[in-house]
Amino acid sequence: MNIFRNRGLRNSKFLILLTLSYLITPQKAFCVDNPTKTQNASAFELSEGNKVYSIYCAACHGDLGDGNGPAAVGISPAPRDFTSGVYKFRSTPTGSLPTDEDLIKVVQWGIPGTWMPGWKGLLSEQEINNVVTYCKSFFPEPRKWNNVEPISSLIESPPQPNSELLRDGEGFYLLFDCWQCHGFDGRGSGPSAKKLIDSNNRPIKPTNLTKNNYRAGFSPKDIRKTFLTGLSGSPMPSYKDIFLIAKEDVEAEEFSKLYPSKSKKTFFDYQIHLPSSSYINSLTENEQKALMIRNEWALVHYVRSLVKKDNLIDWFFRNNPESESLKAKK
Repeated sequence: MNIFRNRGLRNSKFLILLTLSYLITPQKAFCVDNPTKTQNASAFELSEGNKVYSIYCAACHGDLGDGNGPAAVGISPAPRDFTSGVYKFRSTPTGSLPTDEDLIKVVQWGIPGTWMPGWKGLLSEQEINNVVTYCKSFFPEPRKWNNVEPISSLIESPPQPNSELLRDGEGFYLLFDCWQCHGFDGRGSGPSAKKLIDSNNRPIKPTNLTKNNYRAGFSPKDIRKTFLTGLSGSPMPSYKDIFLIAKEDVEAEEFSKLYPSKSKKTFFDYQIHLPSSSYINSLTENEQKALMIRNEWALVHYVRSLVKKDNLIDWFFRNNPESESLKAKK
């Protein structure tokens, strides 16, 4: 099967585990026992989605969609609990449900650095659509699903990185306390890293930003999306609408007390180049929005600059480089 070659050793082990769990676990027949499940999907779609789910998903996510399948023991991070309605990877505002496209993307490409493999090429497009419909039925609130809208500005295209953007991006990284979890070097070893827990009080590790297998995607658009939406259920908040910062808002001496000497210099240089509040107030609404988006891209490019070149082991265990390049083009 191509999935063994394309997805690496980790996913082949996963599929063996999944198959064994499926064979030894009694399968439940599908029954539409909740009328709200069929308000936005036909019984046929749900039935077909259940077939795919029972074979490929239930081993980890459980027959009830609560993330407690027989193969879930010891998996970290834990499989998604679909009954909670809490999803990390979305194009929608923090606390919102994801769009169908968000869910389809996760099923297609998987989540790097976890046991969730990508099913593109193994499942058909219709099978993926059906299983997404079925997974949504575990959180049966049609009103909320029907009102899902992505953040409109996510369609913006990234500018090319340059020294000014990288300088300001590092300044935002320091100012927003990204280093507290991800560390000054981005390796996920900041002073708060060992204390982090998710919404279920389980320990959670911050992403090692020096590896290009970010779970929400490594393309500039994917990283910016993470900043704007946050990762619901995790300590990663949304930074939407806070990138318009004036020089007077930043007390450089106060903010830089905990920084190492190299970062202090960077932060002072960043603060000096911030626009004044009077200048920001003189801008039109569209000009202010453009400046805010420019600052968002600055942090995106700085985070991407932290990535180190893969060694042989990193390359072997990460997802297929071809699929990563395809995602980066989106």
